[in-house]
Amino acid sequence: ISAVAFGALLMNWIGADYRPDLTIARTPPALVGPANSAEGDAIVPIPEVGDAGASGGAGSGEERFQTRGGSELSGRLEIWSASLRAIADSPWVGYGPGTDALAIDPYLHGESRRFAGLTSHNTWLRTWIEFGFLGIAAFVAFVLATIAVAWRRGSRLAPPSMTWGALAIFGGLLVAQGFETFLLGGVNLPSFVWTFAAGLLVVGTERDGRAVVSS
Repeated sequence: ISAVAFGALLMNWIGADYRPDLTIARTPPALVGPANSAEGDAIVPIPEVGDAGASGGAGSGEERFQTRGGSELSGRLEIWSASLRAIADSPWVGYGPGTDALAIDPYLHGESRRFAGLTSHNTWLRTWIEFGFLGIAAFVAFVLATIAVAWRRGSRLAPPSMTWGALAIFGGLLVAQGFETFLLGGVNLPSFVWTFAAGLLVVGTERDGRAVVSS
């Protein structure tokens, strides 16, 4: 169901109409000021939308609307594009822990400036930005090793239900990391749950009163 809904959103078959005028109106004034004008990054405010009903219904303001999808996944495509450009400028060593939002800031131009201060909203991109190639390689190795251990344990003995549950949680949040940041040891709940599920898969769970440990 999630895959079908996601595909329909990307194909612009379903979704809510996007109001760029309201989005820009919520942009902090600091991002619209003359400081960015010299570089061509200033956001040009859009005039307020009048009463559509008074001038012939919703169709009167139709040119102000971008139908369906809005700014691509709540702006994620724009943020991901800026993240990729930041990675391209420092692919090996990254920018340092906790610098994701600052690193992608110079690559947000035009209307994308409304996302200034946000992180990459992607665990893989953020890891690469902050820790460089070795960091993302280590993260990928951790994920593959966890899956390999869980697969090997499952092929040698029937895993208990807790192991299958941990595998489902690990896999589900692994997919979600393409849209949010769930770093190992993070202080938010999804990060803790994902790390805990990985630990259950690697160390094992209780079965028949004994600990099942990967060999």
